Amino acid sequence: MSNKNTPKTFQVKRVTTTQALSARDIRVDYGHIMVTGAGGIALTVPTPIKDWAAPPRVEFWITNNSAGSVTCPCTNGYAQGGDNLTIASGVTAQFMCSQDGSGSGYIWTVIYDAALASTLTADEVAAITGAATPTALNVFATMADVPETAAGEGAIIAAATTKNPPVDADMMGFADSAAANVLKKATFTQIKAFLKTYFDTIYEAIFTADQTAAVTGANAPSAANVFATMGDVGTPTPAELGSSIAACSAKASPIDADSVVICDSAAANVGKETTIAELRTVMLGADGLGTGIAALAAKAVPIDADSIVLVDSADTNDAKETTIAELKAVMLSSANVGAAIAGYDAKASPIDADSIALCDSAAANVGKEVTLAQLRSALVSADALGTVIAGLAAKAIPIDADSIAICDSADTNDAKEVTLAELRTALLAADPLGTVVNGLTGKATPVDADEFVLADSAATNDAKKVTWAEIKTVIGYTSTVKTALQNSVNWQDWVPTIASSPAQDSLVARYQRIGNSVRGFIDVRGSDGDGWTPSTITLPVAPQDVNARIPIMAWQSVNAATRTNMYGYIDAETDLRIEFGAAAACTDTQAWTIEIWFEYEVAA
Repeated sequence: MSNKNTPKTFQVKRVTTTQALSARDIRVDYGHIMVTGAGGIALTVPTPIKDWAAPPRVEFWITNNSAGSVTCPCTNGYAQGGDNLTIASGVTAQFMCSQDGSGSGYIWTVIYDAALASTLTADEVAAITGAATPTALNVFATMADVPETAAGEGAIIAAATTKNPPVDADMMGFADSAAANVLKKATFTQIKAFLKTYFDTIYEAIFTADQTAAVTGANAPSAANVFATMGDVGTPTPAELGSSIAACSAKASPIDADSVVICDSAAANVGKETTIAELRTVMLGADGLGTGIAALAAKAVPIDADSIVLVDSADTNDAKETTIAELKAVMLSSANVGAAIAGYDAKASPIDADSIALCDSAAANVGKEVTLAQLRSALVSADALGTVIAGLAAKAIPIDADSIAICDSADTNDAKEVTLAELRTALLAADPLGTVVNGLTGKATPVDADEFVLADSAATNDAKKVTWAEIKTVIGYTSTVKTALQNSVNWQDWVPTIASSPAQDSLVARYQRIGNSVRGFIDVRGSDGDGWTPSTITLPVAPQDVNARIPIMAWQSVNAATRTNMYGYIDAETDLRIEFGAAAACTDTQAWTIEIWFEYEVAA
């Protein structure tokens, strides 16, 4: 309480007395006030708190669990209904006081008298009276340190003395949810009885009545008794033993350390235990396994769904099951069959009567025998040979040393071997190649994906292919070039600029470009010369600067009757346009005409 002017609220823990009020007693213990005694409890204001400008509010409760009532006189303050507050048996009283408007109300606290003083320590007296500065045991200091919260309760429990183990008469407190969470107690005897009743609805008891009878011998157990079926009470029948085994919990994957019960034929059939590991060693030993297999019923024609046991070398030699179908798929795979064939004795010169095995696709793939003579007749027929070739693995880039089979027309059509190098030499000779190309079907308009053959001069003249799109890229043949080439052949219109020309009645200007040469003509006419003298006319394509004047043919009619030579030329050194050396002024109000023919060099 560092600031006297700040209102505070202390809430003292609810206290209960369960003893008869035959003596007075109060004890302060970490914020708990525990009260017993006759005559009640008196409340007053300790000196330190009376000096506060804004005294704190105090709340605490006393529950009287004794047989009689308790009277609590109050000093320096007041209580509801008077200065004394009577607490009846089984009733909880709440004390609360704060400064009222007149300043006559103060905080109440517990005081003591001569009969009580001898039972308190100096710190407890200081805490109650305020006569001295108390230590941490001061009730007001500890009220803030140990509040009535889960954390505070936890601290109290953690500080309590341990008892291990508890006995049946020990008690535990709990909140009674059926009675407004009032604090109640229960002994460990009551708690164990409650828990047994609850758990009996979830778990079966350890022994049934029959099992208890079998153990104690109190009476004759029934056939269901587990001990009876294990031999304690007579010899079990196969049915009883089967029922007991069927009632056991299943284990999906037993391990080597698990055990089973066997009947020891070498020791008067006494029941004995053996582990799964021991049982496997005996059962799967060479003699044991061979004897077991020899005793099995034979099956003359196994089918694909039948299965056998094998040792899995890739999995620590564990025993595995495999079907006949799976076994055939592995054993008759191309790799395994090839390995088997490779292990046979070789025959240098097989003859027609020798035979091989084949898979008859026309008879459900049954294995059959065929002679080499029969095989050759089938394989070398036209259809069969083509099918064989089509089914061969492809080789993307054959080399000169690779070979193919040919029919030698010069040697009774015997099959012969020829290398690709030899074949190429024969096929690509000038005469055969020209004959082949000449015999091909023509294509008027090639598309980008079409391909051509060329000799790669950068790679020892190897034959390579190139697409039409790639050829066009190399030669720079684009849509623009295509248009330019077409335009260079066709005549085109253009509108020349005629300097200071009077009104024109008609204008025809056309030109043609072929390579780096441009030629064309201009014919322009008007009805009113207006005294105009022609000076310059622009060209359709800028001429090559050749530092010269290129003469052209230019004629002028200044009126309807007079036609003169204008001595025109192309200035190919400065202005790059048509100019005139002897142009005349056109007659005012008279018709006029200019006719020009030109040809000049342009850049390539």
